[in-house]
Amino acid sequence: MRVSYDEIDDAMYIRFSDEKYFESEEVKEGIILDFDKEKRVVAMEILDVSKRLPLSSFDVMNFEIHHP
Repeated sequence: MRVSYDEIDDAMYIRFSDEKYFESEEVKEGIILDFDKEKRVVAMEILDVSKRLPLSSFDVMNFEIHHP
């Protein structure tokens, strides 16, 4: 997974897979999902991210995997 933040555009892009995206859908205003040909989510873009998330949370990112 790769996460990038563009300060100029105030947009965050989260890439879950290296698969090429086939189509995109804005699921909520400013939240866009990219899908591959099998309809799997391969990426998500968040626009106006500073209005949606506290920018201080960008300094540290924790990734947790929960196993059954």
